[in-house]
Amino acid sequence: MSVRKKIISILLLIITAFVIWLLFWPDDKPEPDFSSANKIELLASILAGNNEDIIRDAGYGIPDDPVIRRWGINKLKIPGKLNLDVRPPTSLEDSELLIHFSTTIDGKETDVAFFLDKKLNLIDSSYESIEENDTGKKIEIDETQEKELLHQVQTELNQFFEKMKEQLASK
Repeated sequence: MSVRKKIISILLLIITAFVIWLLFWPDDKPEPDFSSANKIELLASILAGNNEDIIRDAGYGIPDDPVIRRWGINKLKIPGKLNLDVRPPTSLEDSELLIHFSTTIDGKETDVAFFLDKKLNLIDSSYESIEENDTGKKIEIDETQEKELLHQVQTELNQFFEKMKEQLASK
């Protein structure tokens, strides 16, 4: 065998071993710290681990495995009164958590977006009513309604954290 063929064979063997290592070597990801006050960091650590099956078994919606392998868990659906659509942080340095949901406000179907900080306090919000021609119209709501919605969102998120704490403790 020529030197060139030997080099190509060795390179192919190294590349194959590297790919197998990437696909099958277990990740040493830290366990989520449920005592942390930083809920964004906690959510990121739950979703960054190999917890896909546990999250699904607990009744939460996440993307299919091929999407997770490529992009990670880039959305989380929390069923409940509001059916939250959570956009997890893209990095641990993110300081905001985006929550989408639909609800009825003043008799109109309304899309709501909340930006929450690491303690699940409201940073910003957006309310858009869905018109008959599928266009959105920005609306304003009073402070009491916003506080009620925020409280419900915080409750559903905290229920998610508690359930995941139980599920991960029993794995």
